[in-house]
Amino acid sequence: MASNTAHDTSTTQKAEEMRLNRSLENMIQKVNDIKAAINQFLYKIDHEHETLAWPSVLDSFALLSSQINSFHKLLGSDGMAALKTYVFVPIQLNPDKDLLLDKLTSGRVAAFNHEIVPDYLRTKPEMKVEQKIKTCTDKAATLSNDAATKQINSLNKICNSLISQIQNKRDEWRNEESHRRIPESSSPADTLNLVSAVGTGKGLIEQRPLSIPSISAMGTQAMRPELTQHPSMIHPRGRLLVMYCLHSQPHL
Repeated sequence: MASNTAHDTSTTQKAEEMRLNRSLENMIQKVNDIKAAINQFLYKIDHEHETLAWPSVLDSFALLSSQINSFHKLLGSDGMAALKTYVFVPIQLNPDKDLLLDKLTSGRVAAFNHEIVPDYLRTKPEMKVEQKIKTCTDKAATLSNDAATKQINSLNKICNSLISQIQNKRDEWRNEESHRRIPESSSPADTLNLVSAVGTGKGLIEQRPLSIPSISAMGTQAMRPELTQHPSMIHPRGRLLVMYCLHSQPHL
């Protein structure tokens, strides 16, 4: 009977250890994903700051936000309930450098000494922060209900006034943008004429092909009285050609 009880106890401990190891592995995986996303974002800022676009920054922030939310869900899941029963206590401190700790923390923590433990295992704020919190708490406790209500109402009135001013300005800017007329930089009629001129040649001056008249035609044209009465209207070379045609024709 005692052996069966011991066997059941060992089996339960092994199952609990396996559950704990699985939970720790999941936590480590989530933390590594967050660390990789942060490293990628820092690399963008350091090496791609000249060409870094705002959508890329938003994508990096969205990735970090989703991974942190996933990590929070993991901490609140049923599989992490066993970790809440464990207490992490620094049993042994060593001022010398710990190579394994330095590797696990990527060089952030080189030794688990008296200087590191208060910062990394702190469960309460620092003394200065505690004093400031205590001062604010004491000051709030000395206020009467009427004074606190007046201050709250005054703060609400200021916030509502600011919100109203911001909304009014937003509406004014939207109205100005909607009524603002953008000057036209082109004429639709001129654009249509240009397209018609390029496509079909509409509106262009028709250039007739240069034709050289024959000698007989030039001779007949030379017999017209308007050309013979006004020889200055003919090009000098044309006059020579006309005279040649007149002399070379047989007499009727």
